[in-house]
Amino acid sequence: MRIKLGQTLSSHIIPPNQRKKSRYLNIDSISKWATKALSLIESKRNQKEDKSVIENLHWLKEYRRFVEELSMINETICQIEKIVKHNGISKSSIKKCNNLCDNLINSKGEFLRARLKEYFNTISEKLSNHRNILCTSDIIESAFGKYKSYLSNNPMACLTNLSLCIAAFTGNLTDNEVKEALEAVKVKDIKKWTEENIGTSLLSKRRRALVA
Repeated sequence: MRIKLGQTLSSHIIPPNQRKKSRYLNIDSISKWATKALSLIESKRNQKEDKSVIENLHWLKEYRRFVEELSMINETICQIEKIVKHNGISKSSIKKCNNLCDNLINSKGEFLRARLKEYFNTISEKLSNHRNILCTSDIIESAFGKYKSYLSNNPMACLTNLSLCIAAFTGNLTDNEVKEALEAVKVKDIKKWTEENIGTSLLSKRRRALVA
C-alpha cells in the first residue's frame, strides 16, 4: 500500500513505515493507524476527502474484528509496559498488571492473558514482599548510544577497546577516582585485554593491508 499510494493524492493516509528488526514494535503504530483509518471511513469527515482516498481504505472493513482485537491487545501491553518501566517488577506492580490482563476478553487476548499471568505468577513466587526488580533498558540503551557517538567519526566503526569506557558513562567519577585509574592501568594492560577479548579491528587490518 505504501508503494502503490506513495506518489498519489492518497499518500497522506498510507500506513506507517514498518521496522525490519524487532518487528513486534510495529504493533503499536500499525494498530493505531488501522483504528484511525476505520474511523475515517465511517465518520462524516470522509466527505472532505477525495473519493479515491476512502476507496483505498475500504478493504480495512473486512478486518475490523482483527483491528479491534489488535488494538485492545496493544493498549493493554502499553499499559503493562508503563507500569513495569516506572515501578519495576514487585508484588504490587504484578497485581496491577494481572488486573489489566483481565481486559483481554477476546480469543487472541485470552491466549495472551494466560501467558502473561503464567509469567507474572512465576516471577511473583521468586520475589520477597519488599523486593523490586528494575525493568527498563533505558540506562543501557543510553550508554550504548553515547558509545556509538564516540565511534561516529570512524567510517569502519566496530567494537574496539574504547568499549571499556562504557563503565564510566553511568557514574559520577571524582578527580581522585580518575587519577587512581590512570595510575593503576597501564597501556600494555589495555593492549593485552584487547588482543584477548577483541582481536584485530577492521580499521587495523585495513591500515596493514593498504600501507603505503
